[in-house]
Amino acid sequence: MDVGPSWTTHLHDLASVDLLISRWMADYEDPDDFTFNLFRSGVGYFQGFFSSEETDRLAEEARIEGRPAVREGLYRRFENLLLENGVLIPLFHEVDYRIAAASVRGVALRSSPPFVNYPEIGKFEAPAAHVQHEWGGGVLHVPVGGVLQDFDPASMAIQEQAETMPLVFETLTRDVEGGRVVPWLASEVIPEDGGASFRFRLRRGLRFHDGRALSARDVRYSFERLLQKGTGVGRFLLAPVRGAQSLIDGKASDLEGFHIVSPSEFVIELEKPLSFFPVLVSYPAAGILPEGTGVLGESWRKGCIGTGAYRVASFEPGRRLELERNPAYWREGHPKNEGVVFRFGVPPEEIRSEFLAGRFSLASDLLPTDAEALRQDPRFRATYRESPSLVTYFVIFNIHRGVFTDARARLAVAQGIDAASIVRRTLGRHAIPANGLIPPGLL
Repeated sequence: MDVGPSWTTHLHDLASVDLLISRWMADYEDPDDFTFNLFRSGVGYFQGFFSSEETDRLAEEARIEGRPAVREGLYRRFENLLLENGVLIPLFHEVDYRIAAASVRGVALRSSPPFVNYPEIGKFEAPAAHVQHEWGGGVLHVPVGGVLQDFDPASMAIQEQAETMPLVFETLTRDVEGGRVVPWLASEVIPEDGGASFRFRLRRGLRFHDGRALSARDVRYSFERLLQKGTGVGRFLLAPVRGAQSLIDGKASDLEGFHIVSPSEFVIELEKPLSFFPVLVSYPAAGILPEGTGVLGESWRKGCIGTGAYRVASFEPGRRLELERNPAYWREGHPKNEGVVFRFGVPPEEIRSEFLAGRFSLASDLLPTDAEALRQDPRFRATYRESPSLVTYFVIFNIHRGVFTDARARLAVAQGIDAASIVRRTLGRHAIPANGLIPPGLL
């Protein structure tokens, strides 16, 4: 029996694999990403392991269903079919965490980018006892274990980009909490023609960091740029728009389904109804830039212009990103601090030592023993925050080859593994045992 070593295995190398230990992180905040995107015949990442006419039908029905309760029922049936047929063994969902310094106030975590509510965080130095103090201001210093080389929404692919880019480049909609998507740069999002098109109206008075007013032309330019120059994830998000494939293939220069009604209003026409299209344009890759923005890698200072709570003061690829407060931000009273400085590629031991020395405002990416020790430390117990991530680890069987073509063999393995006990014993509070494929927050 051949076992795939990890989720990083290239999918085209899996034809001879019987069993794969894998994970999936949501590309967009909707259950569709765990059903259609993984198992739909012809397009799913794991279609070579499993697909069926029944699950294809459920995935298609859920895509156009607008009633939340009915939609949830369709996804429950999809998950149950996977489990009943022994297609996969759910293992666990990751838990994200942050530990804040005593001088930092207002930290909250959520499962969607940018994960940390940086614009709502305040930092203060302890004042004299007789001086009243309202927390706020200060610069946040944040270490990151990974490395950020590119700060272009069109190249969006990794978590380090997802945590930083929404602070500078904003989207038409945003996932605010628990899979709830709300208008953001748009003031209204109106479905039309049974979800086959959507009308967007922009907020009044929106301006880019350089003072230019945001208009429908900037949105159109940003979407066309993403389709022409973006990575696979970004292109996939806008693929449902009429004419998107022609741009991707280089057969057109304009997005056929984007219709400007006025400087502040436009209609996006889809190839076919898609009830959750507003979710797709909430992903950071769909961030809005000024019309005419070139390749950001050629001049980060010229290209890093958005509408976000922060503007870029300096960027050293792979090492450091310094953001400063946007004084003209459209959300009054935000941000509550003067800026955020991210340092990349910081080892876990250095994160711990620099955090304890007071030089980092937040700590994460620690060694598990260090994270638990800081959580138990009386100085930081009240500032520890955690939140489930939209990530599922699982074991998946190849039902088309080898011993696991037999459903009884798959079910015997699944029933013989007490995944919940193993997760609790080995990962503790940094993982939640999974009962299904779809993270609970999305349903």
